[in-house]
Amino acid sequence: MQNFQFIYKMVYNFVVEIKLLVTIFEILKIEGRIYMNSKRIRFFIIFLIFSLLSACAGETFIFSGESDNWSVHYEVEKGDSCRTSGAIKFIGNDHIPKKIEYSYDKASGDVSLDEHGVFMLPNGCTHATENSEIEVIIKWDNQSETINLTVK
Repeated sequence: MQNFQFIYKMVYNFVVEIKLLVTIFEILKIEGRIYMNSKRIRFFIIFLIFSLLSACAGETFIFSGESDNWSVHYEVEKGDSCRTSGAIKFIGNDHIPKKIEYSYDKASGDVSLDEHGVFMLPNGCTHATENSEIEVIIKWDNQSETINLTVK
């Protein structure tokens, strides 16, 4: 599953970058500056495609876990840079708490949930790898739960 997601993201990024190239070439063509028969343009296109493909060689790890009251999703993208995203969602049967306190992977905070019981985790960077297990602690209304996230 993880390999499929990596390939999907790589293909998606490639398609987006090709669309950008086509747009740039259309603009240049309108201005009369581009000649597709030019060897320089062909070389530039080939060079750009290989550069873009090599830049997509990152890894993505998707961590998730659940407890009786919470579901946590955490995505880590590593490559030339590092990016994380994720969400904490209340799935319990009681009322949605107005505020929670959370901590995980060197990040913590006191936050409010939206009307659906969701909080979007802030972007950042992590040292987590495919073999990591991330512990998330959530406290609310004098209650506390610990959720262990593993790669899915």
